[in-house]
Amino acid sequence: MEDVELREAFAGIHRQFEKIDQRFDRIDQRFEIIDQRFEIIDQRFDAMDQRFDGLETKFGGLETRFGGLEQRFDGLETKMSTQFRIVNEKIDDLAAATKAGFEEAGRRMDDMDVRIRLLSLERRVAS
Repeated sequence: MEDVELREAFAGIHRQFEKIDQRFDRIDQRFEIIDQRFEIIDQRFDAMDQRFDGLETKFGGLETRFGGLEQRFDGLETKMSTQFRIVNEKIDDLAAATKAGFEEAGRRMDDMDVRIRLLSLERRVAS
């Protein structure tokens, strides 16, 4: 009888171990699912990292382009400043020449007025 009881006890223990083994199998399956999800997340992070690397490269290129544009604008600013200075000098020269021309025209008009008066006087005296 003791044999039968021992067999039943071992059979009960064996069933308990099978239940525990099934539980571990389910836990193992859950861990495999979790591991797969982590792999997917890791792949997404890798893809995002590659995108950020690409963006960083693009931004680096843009930064270089903007630096070049900034230098061009600085050069244009210098050119424009020089051109404005030259134009202002030419305007000043033109204004001075115009003033001198008007002064000369005024003198000539005064001379003509004097001549006209002299001629008028000469005609009066002659008549």
